[in-house]
Formats: sequence, structure tokens, C-alpha cells
Amino acid sequence: MNKQVKLKQNINFKEKEKVNISELVEPYLKKWYYYIVSIIIAFSLVYLYVRFTIPIYKNSASILISEEEGKGSNSGISLLENLEFSQTSSNLMNEIEILKAYSVLEPVVDSLCLNIQVYFVGEKSKLRRSELFVDRPINIQLIGDKNDNLKQVFSSFFQFINGNEFSLSLSNNKVIEARFGDTLTINNNKLLITRSSLYNNEWLGKGLDIEIFPKEKAVEKLRNDLTIEKLNKESSVIKLSIEGVNQDKNNLILDALIKSYQRDGLNDKNIVKTNTSNFIKGRIHFLLEELNEVEKTGENYKTDQGITDFQSDITSFISSKTDLEKNIINTNIQLNLTKILFDFINELSNFEELLPSNLGFEDPTINGLTDQYNKLILERKKLIQLTKLNNPLIEKIDTQLYSIRTSLQKSLNNLKNSYEVRVSSYNNQFNRVNGELSSMPKFEREYRAIIRQQQIKESLYLYLLQKREENEIELAASVSNIKVIVPPIGNGTLVAPKKSILYLVALILSLFIPIGIIYIIQLFDNKLKSAKDLDDLTLLGQIPKSDKANSIIDDTDRSFLSESFRMLRTNINFSLSDKVGCKVIALSSTLPNEGKTFISMNLANSLSKAGSKVIVVGLDLRMPKLLDYVNIKKTEGISNFIIDESLFPKDIINIVSDKNELYLINAGDIPPNPAELLLKPRFKELMNYLKENFDYVILDTSPIGLISDCLPIVKNEADLLLYIARVGYLQKKLLSIPKAFINESIVDKIAIVLNYTDPFDKKYGYGNGYGYGYGGYTNGYFNDSKKNIFQKILNFFFKK
Repeated sequence: MNKQVKLKQNINFKEKEKVNISELVEPYLKKWYYYIVSIIIAFSLVYLYVRFTIPIYKNSASILISEEEGKGSNSGISLLENLEFSQTSSNLMNEIEILKAYSVLEPVVDSLCLNIQVYFVGEKSKLRRSELFVDRPINIQLIGDKNDNLKQVFSSFFQFINGNEFSLSLSNNKVIEARFGDTLTINNNKLLITRSSLYNNEWLGKGLDIEIFPKEKAVEKLRNDLTIEKLNKESSVIKLSIEGVNQDKNNLILDALIKSYQRDGLNDKNIVKTNTSNFIKGRIHFLLEELNEVEKTGENYKTDQGITDFQSDITSFISSKTDLEKNIINTNIQLNLTKILFDFINELSNFEELLPSNLGFEDPTINGLTDQYNKLILERKKLIQLTKLNNPLIEKIDTQLYSIRTSLQKSLNNLKNSYEVRVSSYNNQFNRVNGELSSMPKFEREYRAIIRQQQIKESLYLYLLQKREENEIELAASVSNIKVIVPPIGNGTLVAPKKSILYLVALILSLFIPIGIIYIIQLFDNKLKSAKDLDDLTLLGQIPKSDKANSIIDDTDRSFLSESFRMLRTNINFSLSDKVGCKVIALSSTLPNEGKTFISMNLANSLSKAGSKVIVVGLDLRMPKLLDYVNIKKTEGISNFIIDESLFPKDIINIVSDKNELYLINAGDIPPNPAELLLKPRFKELMNYLKENFDYVILDTSPIGLISDCLPIVKNEADLLLYIARVGYLQKKLLSIPKAFINESIVDKIAIVLNYTDPFDKKYGYGNGYGYGYGGYTNGYFNDSKKNIFQKILNFFFKK
């Protein structure tokens, strides 16, 4: 069994720590001023940020996009739609992309002059500028072609000189003075600057920053600033929003965007009607020429035959055959319309031209296919503006157009054949009727044929005139397929800077940053902190911080320091209670300056006060410090006694205190070989003498962690080794040295004495069964006035 375990009373004064909230929080609360400084800095930065940051607002509007249904349908088109070979007329995602198209955004930039920006510069600082839009005191106009006039960003500083003159400071430090209304030529750009109706004399001497962008960059910037999204999955409502520093500008942009999108949609609708109108006008002109020829033929026939009027009986007979003639006329109209549209489709070489619609076909299949073809043509044109020809979606639409055109050609061809059969049938019936009129004069029959051709041409002519008027009315009455749900009016929402959030974030960061810093410092701090770091080592006492270095505590002292040595004395007596006679106590440490000599002298003084005869022996022959604590001149000591055999022990013993029996032996002259010197028999003789004449022998040895001069003496002579460990100075890994003394049985009895501890630390105190704790025992000596506010709070809420 390890000799350290054989201690009769193995007093482990290090209490087994429990998880204690106050111990976890206390290191962070001790540095309370870190948080105060951090909060002040964080709030100051937020204040400066808010002070010099221009507020950004978000304005929104909502529009409803109506879905238009086709006017004709058939099973073939339905099948294509079910197989996703056909697109709906209004796809929301496509409409969102159209809203961002250059053709829609360009009119917005042009109408609001968004490529020209004017900022008012603060009078005290240029760190904050406010944009002027509807409240500009000047009007700026680019003269010339808007697309080619400006090639790069133009910026200048504008300043009013007086009510009629102004100056422009350019980027090349050139200053131009001019009058309002003058045309300026700057970098091949022509500018016209005039005063607006909002100008007044208060603007004199003030400055404006002017920035002019190429229109393409202004359009691109507008596209990036806009946010267009579906409001939800179930509805066809689109939400438009834009962020900017000027709310009036935001609302005007959204309003102009909605109007531009409405115009673009109406233009798409009117393209079909315009093409249909042009087609009808061409056919009317052609039919008018044919009608004139038929009328001239009838006129010539009547002239040649000398006809003036038909007999009433012939007229009555022919009127009875009106139904048959109407059928022939209507069938011929449909046949001619079929041939006209069939020839028009056959002449198409690409998918660029629209088909005439609403011509009056009785067959709904032709109407449905025509409308579907035109819608796909319009959708293809929109997609070509947004993407390339080899886009899969365009190729898909081309496939659909080809399929529809083929179906339309087949349907027209079949319809034409059907009408031709019906016309032939009606003609045969009519011929049979004419056969019954064989008794009529030949000229009457021939004239009626001419009249019939005239009626056919005239009916078709009148029909196309009617359709032209209907198409013109529809063109004039075209309405947009969008409805404004929420107009862009009123104030927007503040996007940045949000003071409450910024101050909250600053408060959180100002608390967590110091915590993180303290945590990192503690994480990398490997110094000994408290008894908690001693692990299985025996703790015998703790010596608090003191400003009484190199001195012996006065007998009347009632401080923490004095009480700690009394407690150390008591604990030593408990540890060595089985020892009879003189008790030899060695004090050592790992490193110099851990307070070994200070504790040796004051421990000896405390023991002498209790009535014991005590002597302190300075065995640190390399760096002796005992004489720093007493008013004794340098005398012969240990090294002199070992070398000079004529000296007796009493020759090197010095009296420290007349009141108490406290004595001292100095280290003497510093020898060249202290380790070998201490192994000589003379030192053993000295130790035997001291054991016979003193109750306690305190050996102030050299640091065992660095040099081994006194290690044999400690092993052979000491009843107890007090290993001094200075808090905040000794690295925790160096505690492996006293642990090695225990594990390798180098020293019989060893205990740790912590030096330079915090007297107000809750871990400081001895409550391990002996009833000694600084929490209650020393209340008469100390008060809470020495504690800071956070220590008082901890003491109140986390009392043991």
C-alpha cells in the first residue's frame, strides 16, 4: 500500500465539488466591467450606423392575372393539352418573367427617367445623402438618342450659384458654370438643366449629387431591385415589391410597371385583331373588283339582248326557288372562305405570321384550331424575347404549331371537299329545276346565272364588311387581362435599419463577446486556480493573497492571512498526531517564487505562538531568503557548519523572537556544490542535535521541481513535506511532480499548501469534517465591504 495512504489521518481538505451555479457564473461576473464597456461600444456603433445610414423602405402592390379560355375546342386540341403538348394562354411563371422583360421595364425607365438620380448632400456631413425624386428643385434632360447618347456612368456635384446660374464639379476636378436652360456638352453627352417648380431661394449655396446611368444599366438595376412572386399556389395573384430609400419613387415605379405591363398585354391581343383586319381589307378589295366585273357582264348581256325587265310570273316562279339558291350561296361562301384560308396557310413558310380569326366559319373545329395557333404564335414571340431559339420550350411550341397547322390543313381540305360535294349536289338540284324551266327563254336562264354570281360576290363582300366592323369594334374595346388588387399607394414598411433589432443584437453580442473572450482565456489558461485542480492530492491549507511579502505576521494580526496560518498549524498537528517527539516539516515547491520561504517563516511563527520551540533551517543554499524576514545580520550558517568542523550547532543558531521560542539557521555562504555538501555526515549531526532540542524543525528547502539538492534530506529526515503551489502561477501539469513522489514512494508523507488564493472564493475554506470554514469562522474579521456588487449578489442567491 502506498505510504501516502498510510497516513493515520489522511485529511483531504479539498471538498468534492458539486455542480454549483455560482461557481460556473462567478468567473464571468467578476469581469462585469467587460460587459459595461462592450455594451457602450456596441450601442455607440449601432447609434453611428443608424445615424449615418439612409433608411430603406419596401413598397408593394398586388395584381390579379385573368386566365382567358379559348373560344373553340376539339378533341384533338384537348388531347394535346392533356399530353402537355400545348401551353395555357396565361402561365403565371411566364407572366412573372414578362414583367421583368426589357420591353416592359424600358418604358418605366423612360417615363420616370430612372437613369437620372439626384441626391441632396447633408450640410454637415457627406456620409448621409437623401435621394430627391418628386421633390427635385431642378430638371435634368438628356438631349439626343436615349439609347446611344450615354455610354458610361456620369457623375457630378451640382451647386446653385444664384437663381439663374449653377456650377457642376466633374470627376476630373473640372468646374463648369452655366445658366439654367443652357445646353451643356460633357464627354459627348448633351445635358439640359432647368429649374423645377419646387425651386426657391433656400436652395442657394446648397449642393446636389447628380448621377446619370446608361439606360441599359438602369433597366438592369430596376430588374434587380424588383421582387415579383406568386402570392399563393391557389390564386393567380402576383405581388410586386421594390426596395428603395424614397417611398414616392417606389410607388411611382410600381404604378408605371403595372401600366407598362397592361400596355404590353393589350398590344399582344391587338396584334391578332390588327392582322385579321388587314386580311379582311385585302379580301374586300379583291371581291370588289370581281363584283364590278360580274355587274359589267350583266350590264353587257342585257344590252346585247335588249332586256329591260322580267315578267312578273317569271319573278314569282324564281322566288319559289329562293331556299335552294340560299343554300347554294351559303355553301359557296363557306367554300370560298375555306379555299382562302387553305391557300393562306399553304403560303406560310415559318411560324411568325398570325392566321385571320373570327371569319365566320360554321365549323367550330376551324375556329378552335385558328385561335389555338394564334395563341401559340404570340407565346412563341414572347419567349423569343426572353431566351434563344434553341430553347427546349420554343422547340416544343414549334412542334405544337406544326401539329396544329397540319391538323388545320387536313380539316380545311376535308371541309373543302365536303362543301364541293354539297355545291355539286345543290347545282344538280338547281339544274333539275332549270330543266323544268326549259320552256323559258334562253336569255332569262343565262341572265339569272349572271345575277346569281353577282349575288354570291355581293353577299361575300357584305359579309366581309360586317366582319371588318366587328373586328374594329373588338379592337377598340380591348381590355387588359389584369386587375389591380392592392395599388401602390401609401407608406411602405421599413426594411433597414431597424433600430430595435439592431440594439437587441448589439446587446446580445455585447454580452456574448465578453463571455466568449473570458471562456477562451480560461480555456487556454493552464495555471492552477483552486483546490479543485489538485485531483487526488491532499490539501492541508490555503494561504490567501497578502501585501505583507517578506515579513512575519504580527502577533496582534486578525486578518485572513493570520487565521490561515493558525488553521495550517492545526491541520499539521492533526496530520502528525501519531508522531512523538520532534516533528520535522520540510517545505518545498516546483518553481521559485511560490512563497515557500514566506510560509516557512510564518508557519514557524504560528507554531511558536502555540508554545512550541521551533527552528527554521534554510536549506536553499543557492538562493537563500530567510534573512529577508528577520532583523539579523548575515551570520555563519549551514554551509559554514558542514565545511568548518570547529563550529558547533549553537554557533549558527539565531534567535528570531524574544517573546516566543523561534530560532533560525541561515543557509550560510553559497557553496559551489550544494547537493554534495548536504550529503555530508556533518548535516546529519546537525539534524540530530535539532531533533533533541526543538519541538519543530522547519526545513526551507530549494524548489524540488527544478533541483534535487534537498530531495534526499526530505526523504530521510522529514516527517511531512508541505508542497507549496502558488495559485495563478504554477501550471497544472507540473502537479505531476508531487504525484510522482506519491506514486513512486519517494516521500512518505506529502500534502499541498495553496498559496495566493482568493479569500472570497467559495472554494476557499475547510469544511471537510473539521468545522473550519472561512464562510462563518472569520465573519468577525471581515465584512462584505471588500466584495464587489456581483460577489454580494452571488453570496445572497447561492449561499451554501
